[in-house]
Amino acid sequence: MTEDEKYEIATLASELERRRLIAEAHATINTPSDPVDRERAMISYLIAQTEYMEALLALHRAQLRIVRGP
Repeated sequence: MTEDEKYEIATLASELERRRLIAEAHATINTPSDPVDRERAMISYLIAQTEYMEALLALHRAQLRIVRGP
């Protein structure tokens, strides 16, 4: 693995961890009692969860590309 590939994996792993923490924060927020606020909170959580999954997919794609080689 080249130094550039190591840097790419480290960067993607860092972004993945950041997205995971954001998604966890949304998951642990108390559910508002107001229906509109509750819906907004759920939407925010689902967006954060989707961004986490996108980061996870980006990391896996990079790993596969590196493992497969040129």
